[in-house]
Amino acid sequence: MSLTLIDPLRPQWESGNLLGRWHDRSTRKLEGYLNEIVVSMLTGAAIVRHNRVAAEAAERQRQERHEAYLLEQERLRREAQVDAFIESKADELSKLQKILSFRDYISKQRSAPTSPEEDAILEATNEMVERLQHKLSPEALRQAVRLSD
Repeated sequence: MSLTLIDPLRPQWESGNLLGRWHDRSTRKLEGYLNEIVVSMLTGAAIVRHNRVAAEAAERQRQERHEAYLLEQERLRREAQVDAFIESKADELSKLQKILSFRDYISKQRSAPTSPEEDAILEATNEMVERLQHKLSPEALRQAVRLSD
């Protein structure tokens, strides 16, 4: 007859999973080892408890690292979103400045008798300026920020 105690939380091929092994011998029966077996069982229970606590702590640390990673990814995503928003508004401002310069140029170059084409170009330019100024107004910027949240 034989008795083997192992740590149930560790795989059998991993070292340290064997808590004790006793065999019937011609000089001593398995029952003669009961005192040692009980001590090994108590020691093994403490080892199993320790291993379980260590495994839970390792899992908790892994989970915390994963959550920290996810938070960092979210922060980077938000940062990229803010950067893209600011860059798009800066591009719109640059566009507005170009169109204002173009409108000023057209206004200075106009001859006294204007053609319908010149009037149409100036009117379209003025409408575009108004649209871009509205997009860059404080209220429109506040609204765009509220919608992105």
